[in-house]
Amino acid sequence: MEIRGLGAKKMKKLADELEIKTISDLKDAVSTHRLRRLEGFGEKSEENIARAIENYEKKATPEFHLEKHFRLPKKSYLP
Repeated sequence: MEIRGLGAKKMKKLADELEIKTISDLKDAVSTHRLRRLEGFGEKSEENIARAIENYEKKATPEFHLEKHFRLPKKSYLP
């Protein structure tokens, strides 16, 4: 899960202290204001994370595009 503003240390803290392992878990923690109870997080952090989740979900697509994951040749090299 890649949420802007949540680095490895913050994600570890969320996983260890609030058992957050998925986007759904994180959304639930934000909506119930559980994040602000943790040291290093506050109301502003919750707002920023909520916004980052929205942006993440807008970008997420169920379609898999090979060109986004692998370098594909631009031209066909077949005769």
